[in-house]
Amino acid sequence: QSGLSSAGACRVCLVKVKNEPGLITSCTTEVSQGTEIISKDEEIIKARRLMVELILSEREHNCLICEKNGDCELQDLVYELGIDNIRFPVNKRVEKIEDSSQVILRDPNKCILCGRCVRACAEITVQDVLDLAERGGKTFIAAGLDEKLADTDCVSCGACVQACPTGALTEKLARFQGRSWEFRKVETTCPYCGVGCQIELNIKDDRIVKVYGVDNGSPNRGHLCVKGRFGLDYVHHQERLTTP
Repeated sequence: QSGLSSAGACRVCLVKVKNEPGLITSCTTEVSQGTEIISKDEEIIKARRLMVELILSEREHNCLICEKNGDCELQDLVYELGIDNIRFPVNKRVEKIEDSSQVILRDPNKCILCGRCVRACAEITVQDVLDLAERGGKTFIAAGLDEKLADTDCVSCGACVQACPTGALTEKLARFQGRSWEFRKVETTCPYCGVGCQIELNIKDDRIVKVYGVDNGSPNRGHLCVKGRFGLDYVHHQERLTTP
């Protein structure tokens, strides 16, 4: 994920170093002069498929009822690797959806424990609201001291939502308002203050449905405050001035 440190948590980016044994995670490996990397062969693809199948077996992922259907990195990986079945028992345990926040919906049933949201909250927003709790098969993403998100120091900036590769964290107000392929995307400058954050508007039927920060945009590099990400609905207000 752009702007975040690498953790090697999912192990889907496995590669080889020529003439060296074993597989390594490319996201955490520093290359040096003369290093030759093999990024794709039969062994690597087999290992990646195994990793993705293990991830899929941790939760019962149902793309048909997921808000991120069509815009999910896990879904893209499954298709790219040609996975048509899961060789492991699927964990069918259902966790409670947490919707205390006014703008963010947390669905642990879609979480793959990649830790991106944790790093986004710590490294981009510097709030440290989210963290990995417990160990092994009991591991989960906790907010605060395993509290509701609304009861923590969350500033509702949505950095965790933008970092999430699946439907575990989504924009509450954008649910059922349109699929990713239905949006017209427009890059512009946030109108709220003089910082000039670069934003990407996702528009459907001439209405702004959701807002993302532009990853390479200056000066914000993908980060937005709560106003920039969730506060642009005022443009649709019936009493908004549209002429001088």
